Amino acid sequence: MASLTKISFVGLLCLLMYGCSTPAIIRIQQKKWSAAESSLRKSLRKDTLNAEAKFVYAQYYLSEGNPDFDVDSSYAWTKKALLAWQQSSEKQRERLQKIDIDSFSITGFRSHVDSAAFERARVGNTVQSYEHFIERFPSAVGVSKAIELRDELAYVEALRVNTPAAFKKYVTDFPLSLRLEDASDRYEQLIFQERTRSGNIDNYKSFLAEFPNSARREEAERFVFEVSTSSGLIDDYLNFIREFPKSSQVNKARNILYYLLRESGEERPAILDNDSLRMLDERNQGYWVPFYKNGLYGFMNDDGAEVMEPQFESIDSTYLCGELKNDFLVTSSGVYSRSGALLLKNRPTSAIDMGNGFISINEGGRCHILAHQSGFRVGPECSLDSRIVADQFISLMTNTGWYVYAINGRQLTTSPYEGVFNVDKLIMLKRYNKYIVVQAQQIAAIAHQKPLNESLVFDEVRAWGEG
Repeated sequence: MASLTKISFVGLLCLLMYGCSTPAIIRIQQKKWSAAESSLRKSLRKDTLNAEAKFVYAQYYLSEGNPDFDVDSSYAWTKKALLAWQQSSEKQRERLQKIDIDSFSITGFRSHVDSAAFERARVGNTVQSYEHFIERFPSAVGVSKAIELRDELAYVEALRVNTPAAFKKYVTDFPLSLRLEDASDRYEQLIFQERTRSGNIDNYKSFLAEFPNSARREEAERFVFEVSTSSGLIDDYLNFIREFPKSSQVNKARNILYYLLRESGEERPAILDNDSLRMLDERNQGYWVPFYKNGLYGFMNDDGAEVMEPQFESIDSTYLCGELKNDFLVTSSGVYSRSGALLLKNRPTSAIDMGNGFISINEGGRCHILAHQSGFRVGPECSLDSRIVADQFISLMTNTGWYVYAINGRQLTTSPYEGVFNVDKLIMLKRYNKYIVVQAQQIAAIAHQKPLNESLVFDEVRAWGEG
């Protein structure tokens, strides 16, 4: 309270310095509070418009040591004093100006009251104390700072509670807060965690429908894409593209589907027919041949049109024989798909077409990288081997064993196996020299949080009719 009373004492001196020495002022100076107020009430009974008495009343309530010290009352009497001044006659104003009471001195004193009110709010340091200041002293210089401090305290409280309801209330109550974006983001984050904790794909779809502009939209879209297409089936990719045509994952879905359809020999639906895929069709037709210009290799198609400008210091020596029909190019700069996508930078030792648009790239040594021709990779940076399983999945071998991935890149199994292969559409998972037989749909269901049934275990498995 020391800082408040210091302000009030300065305010009181304003009158004393200019010779205002009414009985009330003298008694305030003598700290005779009851007598001072009695004198002021008497003055106002004689003249209800008395601007001087009202102004002194304002200072009475802001005076040091006064048991009735009250900033709100001081502010109220300051406003009354200013209104009384404005309603005073010209003759009354001339008299008041002789003791230096005018609109300037009254509004000047009000700034002291405002400062005292702000200091009270700051000492209280609660949302309620700042709210009171903002509501009762709307014209005070400190209002903008009080709003900032109030909003920050409310945000800290929302962080402490840390629930969607707390942040939603904050966004509703403080729409102009500097923390609005942070609170909105935190609200969406908590809603996202709450809605998607179960790992149910329908909950992710519900979140996308309710928060189409969320910062977590891409994360949710990626989950929906990976889970809904985990089967590796063409129809599931088509259904995803139809249901989410504007998804951030739709181009990846199209690129995967392009190669699945090409591998299966099926006709491409109109929904996939766009300029980029038509251009890819053109680049994949016919054969390419290398040419050498200005010390660098480039490639042209079978019509003699340049498809990759000279940029490589060296290329795979087998390409020099001409009529290159591979979907990818091994060069001194790395491995490129025919679309021009750089699949791996630097100098790989070899690359093998795995089918369904995938290429296994060997950087030398034992490490392999599995990359899709559209540019994305599957699995760790270093796998020891890879294979396509049942035309629907990918199996990668690491130092700990074999793991199953969806064609879209999502890891499905987390426990290692000694081997993973298929007999037709049945998938064999080898463990402890036994073979666990599962169906493709069971593998795909792992992405839907369904545990894999490993109850069918055999000593040996082979296709019927092998003898």
